[in-house]
Amino acid sequence: MAHTSAERFEEMQNLHREYVSLIENFLGEQMKKRKPDSEIVKMISDFAVGRIIRKPGIRGYIFSKMSALVGVNDSKKIAYLSAAIELGLSSVYCFNVGADNKAGYGGSKKTIAFKTAEYLKDIHREFIF
Repeated sequence: MAHTSAERFEEMQNLHREYVSLIENFLGEQMKKRKPDSEIVKMISDFAVGRIIRKPGIRGYIFSKMSALVGVNDSKKIAYLSAAIELGLSSVYCFNVGADNKAGYGGSKKTIAFKTAEYLKDIHREFIF
């Protein structure tokens, strides 16, 4: 178990690297297969992946610690479940962008945000099942 802040941060970054590669590979496969509109691709790239998934956060780290408490110490399973959580949250964040009148997304951009959320929700389901 990591004891210093630097050790915890390194552990968090290592887990993040592992689950981000799972997400990016899966998204790449799905985009080739489903061929979404260019606007959806741009929002996924700029917002879902660029602002949310690629930034290391505490969620995966906390999830890995909670998993260890219940006896799950398999790093591949933890990375997969962390990837599933982040992918699901990216769908919710895109939906919120479309629903938020203060986000600067109006008119057709709101529609793109909602379509992207729906697209990511479908991909999330396929990732899990």
